Amino acid sequence: MGAVCGKSKKQAPHLKLAGQMSLAARSAATIEEFKPGDGDGAYLLESQEDHVSLVSQYAHKKPTEQGTVLLQVKAPPYKPIPESRFKLQSGKRILRQNIETMKDTPEAKAKYCEAVMDFVRLAATYNGFLWASSHLGEIKQPFTILYLEPEQRTFAEPEQPDIEVKDTVAIGKDALEKQEEKAAETVAEKEGEQSAPKNESPESGHDATAQRKILVRYLGPESSVPHRLLATCGILPLPLDKAKELIQEGKRVDNVDEIKTIITEAGGFFGTPVA
Repeated sequence: MGAVCGKSKKQAPHLKLAGQMSLAARSAATIEEFKPGDGDGAYLLESQEDHVSLVSQYAHKKPTEQGTVLLQVKAPPYKPIPESRFKLQSGKRILRQNIETMKDTPEAKAKYCEAVMDFVRLAATYNGFLWASSHLGEIKQPFTILYLEPEQRTFAEPEQPDIEVKDTVAIGKDALEKQEEKAAETVAEKEGEQSAPKNESPESGHDATAQRKILVRYLGPESSVPHRLLATCGILPLPLDKAKELIQEGKRVDNVDEIKTIITEAGGFFGTPVA
């Protein structure tokens, strides 16, 4: 009887496997719900309280009651923003006050755009995504975000032999956690995969890296971009259509300083938002 009781305490292999599969499924569901533009994050608002101001607000949901939501920085689900950020001074910080009295000069607009860049830098701080609303062209001082992206190059990939893939689940807590974290990173950055630089195959007698072109891209309404593509970006004090007239989207950039000069002369701010 003692031997029988001893065996009954052990979890059957199929039950242990089912439990791990259930945990993986819940983790995948959480990752699938990840959507920039809502939920936990840092939000940039145009607030009408007292005077028109740019305000950074940490919130667990979109704070539409506090002003016009302009941008959101959303951290990936596997590394959320610390809860302390939401509690310190109620998560609020004023970046720019009295926008309605701002002078219509390049210098004044540059300071405004620099305040926006202060917020954009949070994307790098949290290794997250920057999302833009559809209201950037409707506020007191419209602005547009552009960034420089390496041009994608397509090379023929060698044929791979057919490999039989078996449905397996890694056994063990450590293995499962590593599997979930890898899946989280993959899903969380899926919006940036299409625009991310691809690994290039070296061509005989040529430096493939040197051949890659840099292109101008814009962060459009209701869209997001991963922080790695904001390594070099600029803020223009113009609505999106006017910004595209000034600097054409898809323009190849041979000299970054040229783009910086155009942005600066228009009253914008150009920089590298590294935390």
